[in-house]
Amino acid sequence: MWQGSSGWRDVVQHRPVDADTRFRLASVSKLFTATALARLAQDGQIDPQAPLSAAGEPPPWLPTGWAAITPAQLAAHTAGVPHYELRDAARGRLAFGSARDAAQAHLAGRALLAAPGQHYRYSSWGYTLLSAAIEARSGLGFADYLARHITTGLDIAPDGSHLPADTRSSRSYTLGPAGVQAAAAHDYSYSWGGAGLAATPGALAAWGGRLMQDELLSERWRTWMWSPQQQADGQPVRERGDAVGIGWRLGHDLQGLPLRHHAGASIGARSALLLWPALGLGVSLLSNASWTTAIERNVELLSAPFRLQPADLVASPCPTDVRILSFDHEGRTHTVPAQFSEVAGLCRATLQLPEALALTFSAAPQVPRRSVQLVALGPGLSRAALATPLGLLEWRAISPQAAQLSLPGTRVVAVRWP
Repeated sequence: MWQGSSGWRDVVQHRPVDADTRFRLASVSKLFTATALARLAQDGQIDPQAPLSAAGEPPPWLPTGWAAITPAQLAAHTAGVPHYELRDAARGRLAFGSARDAAQAHLAGRALLAAPGQHYRYSSWGYTLLSAAIEARSGLGFADYLARHITTGLDIAPDGSHLPADTRSSRSYTLGPAGVQAAAAHDYSYSWGGAGLAATPGALAAWGGRLMQDELLSERWRTWMWSPQQQADGQPVRERGDAVGIGWRLGHDLQGLPLRHHAGASIGARSALLLWPALGLGVSLLSNASWTTAIERNVELLSAPFRLQPADLVASPCPTDVRILSFDHEGRTHTVPAQFSEVAGLCRATLQLPEALALTFSAAPQVPRRSVQLVALGPGLSRAALATPLGLLEWRAISPQAAQLSLPGTRVVAVRWP
């Protein structure tokens, strides 16, 4: 439906981001592994509820007690497998030819943090083990299985940005006091299924569309993948207010519509994929720098013009004659110069923030900005997005001459104008 891009995929070479730029998917990679598990189950090649040892003796490198883990527990992060630990600080320096090789090298000798099924503990290593199980049951290398059955024809594959010859992938960067710095080369073959894939934004969104259109999974197995998981005691598996399915987060958007999603963060990468099954809409957002914000909220606001406007919006005309806004925050009133205009029927404004508000709307490693942009997401100024170093903040009119600006968490800023 729409693609947009900005910035540089390679700062030194001055290569801009475009529609063909590949980005690291970080933990969004887990969605492909979860879908591969569901596809194998659909094809009768794996029982996701059976222990890893069900097909025979577990491999000798599998740590003691791990054979009772099920693929579904690995996918839902209830297997008790640890996430990255201090011993993993040097990961990314070696290349592995298979998920099994990576699992054997990194997981041998480790202890479970809890008995399988007892608790939710997020683990990318669990997805390395799940990828190895997919290899064992399919008879194909993990990347080959994805290419044949899950990502066919799409620009989605193991990350190659650490390879100098790969000029289409974005270089990875970190942000800090010294500004933009190139991230060190990192080989993600230790966790292709957990954090190591790369894609163009268009390919990622198109893949979400295929999933919703029954091209990858039948409705039965897609429903299974998107069903809330439970711990052994019957308690639902949850993360930050969302239910956890097989790899996916199951929640609702700002208007209460069902949402299937996952986000990711890794060295020099930030990623998100959101699906609205009721609308048949998939939206991706990818970046080649680490940054702090609830990226899912940014995706919601960026894609708002492609969804129905909320029914409870308050009419508020674009205040093109207003030059000063009053921001009320934490007991203080701030005067904010503003310059409004309507471009192609869309209300926009440039706001000049005082220092205190500039600091409020930023967080390390981003640098505070005094000048920020407000862009309407529909007619007038009923709903808009304020672009800040925190990401996009939602602006909602509460009267024709007042609005509420939502910050991450429960914080809000009241805005008034004459």
